[in-house]
Amino acid sequence: MLIMLNKRYYIFRFFNEESSEQDEPFGCDKSDAGFTLIEVLIALVVLGIALIPLLVSMARAVGDYSYANNSVYETILAKKIMSNVFLLNNIYIMNKTQNIPGAKGYSVKKTIGKTSYPGIYMIKITVFKKGHNPKSGVTLKSLAQ
Repeated sequence: MLIMLNKRYYIFRFFNEESSEQDEPFGCDKSDAGFTLIEVLIALVVLGIALIPLLVSMARAVGDYSYANNSVYETILAKKIMSNVFLLNNIYIMNKTQNIPGAKGYSVKKTIGKTSYPGIYMIKITVFKKGHNPKSGVTLKSLAQ
């Protein structure tokens, strides 16, 4: 079996009954063996162009993973804080932004608001990264008496 490229360059020669022991390895002269520098450079350029979309999609996937990871963590923190508000019955310690103990780099904004029903309050817990806009964080809302 003889594989040829452009009828001039021999890439591999696995088996040929006509070959003699005088032939060079793989059945080609030293001048015809291997690839030229131009062929190697063209192959590298094509490979580089083919890898660009892959690298872009990987970079986006890393960003999406980071965003999802932060959102899940913020949701867990918000649920924990909301449950503490109801368990400790401290719904009146609200309307301020503070750091979260044990959650370095995150802040919480607790607000309480009145509803149209007497004696019912709207509790809103927003967890966000320090230095970011609270609107970019996770917000949980609940009603309480």
